[in-house]
Amino acid sequence: MLLLFLSALCQAGSVEVVGASLDGHAWATRYSESTTDGHDGSCNYPKMGDGRQPTYVKLFLCTEESGCPALDGSGWTVYDRGCTEHEDAVVQLNAAKAAYLENGVTLGLNADPLPKSSRGWSVSTDQMAKVGLAAEASLRAMQKGDEWRVRATSEGYGTITAWTGESEPSQLHLLPDGTLLVFAGSELSVSQVPLKRVAARLVNDRGFSFYKEKNYGMALVDFQRTTVIDAEFGQGAFNWACVEALMGNTDQAIAALEKAIAAQPKTFIAKAKKDSDLDSIRSDPRFQSLVK
Repeated sequence: MLLLFLSALCQAGSVEVVGASLDGHAWATRYSESTTDGHDGSCNYPKMGDGRQPTYVKLFLCTEESGCPALDGSGWTVYDRGCTEHEDAVVQLNAAKAAYLENGVTLGLNADPLPKSSRGWSVSTDQMAKVGLAAEASLRAMQKGDEWRVRATSEGYGTITAWTGESEPSQLHLLPDGTLLVFAGSELSVSQVPLKRVAARLVNDRGFSFYKEKNYGMALVDFQRTTVIDAEFGQGAFNWACVEALMGNTDQAIAALEKAIAAQPKTFIAKAKKDSDLDSIRSDPRFQSLVK
């Protein structure tokens, strides 16, 4: 049973998400190395079905609050290069399982590693459709100064920055609840990015292009759609309010602005006070009440 657990997804020098909580707030990860040469120093572990065998396996508990520990930090070493005894491996494995159980993590409720090519990662149309945008998206890492970014693009929509960090991202995984996990740097720090927010921002990007062209009807459709995809995406609601105001639709503009302020009060109260697109509703008592 131990070997089956270890061999399920074991790949040379890889990090895998091997379990998650149903709410997406905690997950199990595994760092593993394997070899095909039949030995690792003085160790001779049983071979896997494809001829590989584990040489180093360490399990981690990651949570939304604390993130994932570095490889040299806390965790449970199940196999190491010093020939771990079977009994010791079982102790470590059971300790990991107990921690997973305590945090509601179900082993086997895996995140899907996103396929990667020379041009980056891809999120399939089916995966994007689950968060409200039935269009394939590509994700590409690039460096700007001291900062690394993951840029998301979807044909027919736009391009947005989905993630920023100090280290180069190496792997992206998608949890069942639609959360992207971005592993970055040699320390394998992890960040969470809601895929629905990526989708909403891609639609918003296209809407903003329509807005700049003064095609307010098409812009309105996209800005409204962003709030269906992600009800907490305040920028989409604010843009919706601006277009309604420009079109002379006072009641609709006030209702959309209320959504934006409910999502991020400080940000959109400040924007509403300054944005000239809202001039036509500025004297409305409802507007004054929202921004006071």
